[in-house]
Amino acid sequence: IVLIVILIVLFGGTLIGLYTDWLWFDSLGFSVVFSKILWSKIGLGLTTGLAFFLFIYANLWLSRKLVPPPGRVYNQNVLSSMLGSMAKSGIGMLTLLVSAGLAVLVGLAASSSYMDWLYWTNSVPFGQTDPVLGIDFSFYIFGLPFAEFLYSRIMFMLVVSTIATVMLYYADDAINLRDTSLYIAAKARAHLGVLAALLFFGVAYGYRLAMF
Repeated sequence: IVLIVILIVLFGGTLIGLYTDWLWFDSLGFSVVFSKILWSKIGLGLTTGLAFFLFIYANLWLSRKLVPPPGRVYNQNVLSSMLGSMAKSGIGMLTLLVSAGLAVLVGLAASSSYMDWLYWTNSVPFGQTDPVLGIDFSFYIFGLPFAEFLYSRIMFMLVVSTIATVMLYYADDAINLRDTSLYIAAKARAHLGVLAALLFFGVAYGYRLAMF
């Protein structure tokens, strides 16, 4: 009963709003338009949220597999030891919950960009091209907004995954401060190197998008 009450409090207003919108569209004979908008929001939100969840959870899961045994790391940092012991107690469930929670938020935010998706999937050429870049003008109206949407979500996913992975490696002593030097385990260094490379590629693609 408590769960039902919580769900009603959280989503009751949204459901009432959806029902009101459906009644209005249906009264005008445009219920098909309402269905198209609704399913576009759901589809885009689920796809984006699921992709985010799979990517970040895969990186956190991989970091747990690659982290070296505690005995091989000469830890002199008391805070790192405490964080490591706390993380090891229930890290599997924690990573799952964090990944799922962030994925829900990302999916909800992405669903509001459904018009960019609809513009892109229903785009038609204008028949006139940009004299500088030679691109049909329709790209700037229909394609570019969706490309910017994808870029922003992918970069956010990479940044969050990198930060979460670094924190998890630090908690498990794969990243450790030794006096004035920074120790990073070999496998952790390779993993973070791949994420850093993806971030650099993302930044480079962002400069290309800025051309338009």
